[in-house]
Amino acid sequence: MNFPASTSNKSRRLGGSSKTPDKGSSVPPRGSISKSATSRAKASAARAKAAEASKDSKDEEKVEVASFKGLFNKDLRIMMFGFGDDASPMDETVDLVEDIVLEYLTEVTLRAASTAADAHKPRIDEKDLLFIVRKEPAKFARMRELLTMRTLISEARKAMDAPLDEVADAAAATAPGAGAHPPG
Repeated sequence: MNFPASTSNKSRRLGGSSKTPDKGSSVPPRGSISKSATSRAKASAARAKAAEASKDSKDEEKVEVASFKGLFNKDLRIMMFGFGDDASPMDETVDLVEDIVLEYLTEVTLRAASTAADAHKPRIDEKDLLFIVRKEPAKFARMRELLTMRTLISEARKAMDAPLDEVADAAAATAPGAGAHPPG
């Protein structure tokens, strides 16, 4: 490349190529790639590969989330009305809220699955979910409350499922005047 005599070395570096790098240049001569440059290239390739894998997993995630589309539609309409929306909210609004809910649930579930995998557990449990929301006091308290209520409800169901004869015998044994004759 031919440059006019008034062109400085800086403009030559920006506009064209020179056969020898300037003394102030930090570019190594051609053919002498440093180890750090090689490691940077490998790291860049690894990041690109991870980004591609992440893109594939996000595509799979979208497919999986799409299979739940419409699952919460009726419930969200009722909740939106309860929080002050119209009695019959627009379909687009319900779809948007449902997308947000599904995205949040997916994110929390994936984080809990990662936590479970770090602990070498085959599946997630309540402790993993509590660990995920531990830094959000309102969510943590509500989750604890719901877990407590679930336990109480299951215990009440077990009590209701007990055979009626056992319950009647236990009630008769503890009732005052258990040995008295029935009125007749």
